[in-house]
Amino acid sequence: MDVSDSYSYSRYLDNVIVYGLIKSEEAEAQAQAKALEDARAKAAKLAALAGKTLGGVTSIGCDSSSSWSYQLSNMMRGGMEFPTTNLGLDPSKIDITHTMSVSFELLK
Repeated sequence: MDVSDSYSYSRYLDNVIVYGLIKSEEAEAQAQAKALEDARAKAAKLAALAGKTLGGVTSIGCDSSSSWSYQLSNMMRGGMEFPTTNLGLDPSKIDITHTMSVSFELLK
C-alpha cells in the first residue's frame, strides 16, 4: 500500500517501524490520575473566580483516546492492525491521553 510522499519515511509501509506499549496499564493509570489532578486544579481556579470553594466530585467520566500521528491514522484507515492503541513512530515519545469530564460541588 502506498502512502503520501509528504511523510518522512519511505512510501511503502513495509519500511515503517511502529513502536507501541503492550503492557500500558500503569502508564494509563498515571494519565488518568494526572487528568483528574488537572481537572481539580482548573475547577478550583474557576471556583475562586466565582467567589466559591471547590467541594467534592459529583460526577466523573473518563474516556481513553489515541493520539496517533497523522501518519499512523492513515495507516490504521488502510487496514493495518496493531496489538495496542498506544503507538508512535518515535520510541521515546508514545503519547497516552485521557479525556475526563468531572463535575464538582461548589461551596460558599
